[in-house]
Amino acid sequence: RRELLPGSAGAGRYRGGHAPLIELCHRDGLPFHLSAATFDRREHPARGRAGAPDARAGECRLSDGSLIRGKGKFMVPAGQSVILRLPGGAGLGAPEDRDPAARAQDQRDGMEGIGASPKPL
Repeated sequence: RRELLPGSAGAGRYRGGHAPLIELCHRDGLPFHLSAATFDRREHPARGRAGAPDARAGECRLSDGSLIRGKGKFMVPAGQSVILRLPGGAGLGAPEDRDPAARAQDQRDGMEGIGASPKPL
């Protein structure tokens, strides 16, 4: 599964990029390993510039809600999936300077959560 996370683009006059949500599982429901899980942006989100706030940090969890921390090799249990909420890109400029027409388009696109954090997994 792949989709964009509403509210994940950094707020600003020019918004950052929307973050993808990716869910991975074994086709036959078997356990599998996830290697080289280097999720640095979980604790250090992209920094906003020129008055924009920092972007939302990333997150990696199992489908049962367990948080995957650190780097390394992880065993994903049978029947579970890995859910990656990748970090959003930070914006540029003060959010209140965003063009009203661009804000309206954000709303029509379902991406109006300027500065909002997505719901927890």
